[in-house]
Amino acid sequence: MQRELGLIELLTGRFDAAADALQISSELEPERPSVKFLLAQARLGQRRVDEARALLRQVLPADPYYRLAQDRLKQLDTPR
Repeated sequence: MQRELGLIELLTGRFDAAADALQISSELEPERPSVKFLLAQARLGQRRVDEARALLRQVLPADPYYRLAQDRLKQLDTPR
């Protein structure tokens, strides 16, 4: 339930509320796919880039968002 709430908040641009819900989801179901990726997106929306980068590195290859997480890491690590 918290993951779905976090996703809705994320999609509506409410990054603080999204991060709160996704953090709870991560604590309740740490192995649930996509939670780390979605929480990373919320952290990016909060401009907490270092935390987002750390979360993206934790996305496992079996996660459906793994490739997106790797692409996002490349974007974050590319100097502008």
